[in-house]
Amino acid sequence: MKSSLYFGLLSVFVTNELMGQGQMPPAQKRMVDSIKKVYMREAAIRSVSLRQVMVSTDFISNADINGKLYGNNLFDGKISQIRTSALVNVPVVAWGKNKVTASFSLFHQYLNLVSNKAYMPDDFNVQDTAMNKVTVGVSASFQRVDSLFGRRVIYTGSLTVLSDDYRLAQKISFLGGMIFQLKQTRTTNVSLGLLLNIDPAVNIPVLPLFVYWHMFPNKLELDISLPQRIGVRTALSKKSWFTFGSAIAGSVSFFRLSHAVLPADASFSSVDLKTGPGLEFRIGKLLMLGVNGGVLTPLTSRQYERNERSDKYFLSNKISTIPYANVTVSLLPF
Repeated sequence: MKSSLYFGLLSVFVTNELMGQGQMPPAQKRMVDSIKKVYMREAAIRSVSLRQVMVSTDFISNADINGKLYGNNLFDGKISQIRTSALVNVPVVAWGKNKVTASFSLFHQYLNLVSNKAYMPDDFNVQDTAMNKVTVGVSASFQRVDSLFGRRVIYTGSLTVLSDDYRLAQKISFLGGMIFQLKQTRTTNVSLGLLLNIDPAVNIPVLPLFVYWHMFPNKLELDISLPQRIGVRTALSKKSWFTFGSAIAGSVSFFRLSHAVLPADASFSSVDLKTGPGLEFRIGKLLMLGVNGGVLTPLTSRQYERNERSDKYFLSNKISTIPYANVTVSLLPF
């Protein structure tokens, strides 16, 4: 899940409550709309995933890499990467306690591979390679805020299509579930959820979710969104913040292979753990600028036949932990 998920839930709770008030006089409606924008922007300041537009670039330095093909050593080398993600969230329609949102994403990855040693030069001669890969995505999301057993609950579902070819959908996945708000005070909020992930590459389709947020008397915020993120955040001024934490990030790209012993259509996925500090600045009413860095620990780097589970991979890479830097430019909801 995305970081600072609690504030995403808070935004959904508040905005749906405000929009569900029925017909109102124009003056009252303008006041409600103004309050709604304040809550939405406050939530989006704490959670990048709630921003209307976001562009983020990772600069990943040279790392040692060892590739294995069907469990056998394929090559040793060095790899550097530049990854850019862009996301646009577009509200579509809202009625009562319900809301529909569309999202458009783009992921561009530049890889520079230097092969120091090839273990299968006769069959698979891995050479120095510079490569650009682009993956685009479209998502439609539905949310409903309601109550169950006396607790506020979100019902959510999203359908996502990914591809590097506009003529076909190369990956279709569904994520849906229920998220309960167990506790809400001025300084502490707790949510618990269960998500169903229908994706041919996913090994565990059911995912538990635990979200805990607490603000200490010194205004330091603790944000735990398991299994995705844990971190702390504090304001340096009214328009600047310092953060430190760890978060899991992943990516998917697609390949067409021509070797006889390899699948013709393949997916490549990576999962990384990022740990380090960050700074973020608000410029004007809408613009946010963030810089952060630290160490990146690759957890998995695998290639497998498209529409197969990711644990049935034919190529796996072991990549060393390396420094990285990130720059993010985004817009608050407008």
